[in-house]
Amino acid sequence: MAGELIQPRLDPDFSLMPWLLPAHVRDEVRVFGRFVRLAEGVAANPMLSRSARHARLATLEAMLDPGPGGGEADRAVMTALRESLLRRGISSGHARRILHALDRTVTGTGAKPSDPSGSSRPARDVVHATWAEVVAGATGIAAPIGRHMLALLGEDADRCGRPTDALCTALRILKAIRDGNIDGEAGAALCIPAAFLQDASISLRHLSAPSARGQTRAVLDRVLDGADALLLEAEILPLVIENRRLRTYVRVVLCRAHKLSARCRLGDPLRERIGLSGWERQTCVWLNLLRDFVRS
Repeated sequence: MAGELIQPRLDPDFSLMPWLLPAHVRDEVRVFGRFVRLAEGVAANPMLSRSARHARLATLEAMLDPGPGGGEADRAVMTALRESLLRRGISSGHARRILHALDRTVTGTGAKPSDPSGSSRPARDVVHATWAEVVAGATGIAAPIGRHMLALLGEDADRCGRPTDALCTALRILKAIRDGNIDGEAGAALCIPAAFLQDASISLRHLSAPSARGQTRAVLDRVLDGADALLLEAEILPLVIENRRLRTYVRVVLCRAHKLSARCRLGDPLRERIGLSGWERQTCVWLNLLRDFVRS
């Protein structure tokens, strides 16, 4: 099946890092991670038309309930997810919200497709009108991942929910900027609202340029300003999380996010994919593990 040929790349900067988490939830985190990769792979698959992607996402949601349907690979992922949810006593609501949000990017609901006639364009060719819409779109897809993690570890969603949402949303926006023109397409367009382009008197075509200069660079920095504001909102999260290992995990993610934002400002996301070095990634891990050890 064409939909099974495209899977998102593993993300060395922000992999789920289940080994940092308590042992009893690691398998559940891996299961949910496979589901998220599958759903995002379907939504961004350029080999499928919008209607085909919409239909397959709907099939994945139907498979959250027991019953026949879907391809063999899909069934394996969704069956594992159903069993995980049952083991942990967690509802399928977070998974459903991810599927619904991805479907909105596919169908263009609440946003304007940059190429309305291109039925096979990937989901990231969607342009939001305002920064608030960009944040809402990113939150819809990313926040349920964080909320699911909170549920797995029994954290208080009322206390931890908003900063978790802010962190997950910032990560999704930073990833879109980081990947820039990867595969020859303006992936950054997903997180740049039309209002920013209009204010700078540029168009989406400028995001397909070989490098970011002048007003294009200014627009990218404006988006990074917004991502940094979300990270600032998320800084309280390690202070309100009860689980020690999850607290360390969040600090590692925050550390990497700040480093990636800085790298995106110094580098040129339109010229090349921006990413952290292995040293930077490991520094965030070991410094925060040491911090956790000293305080324990």
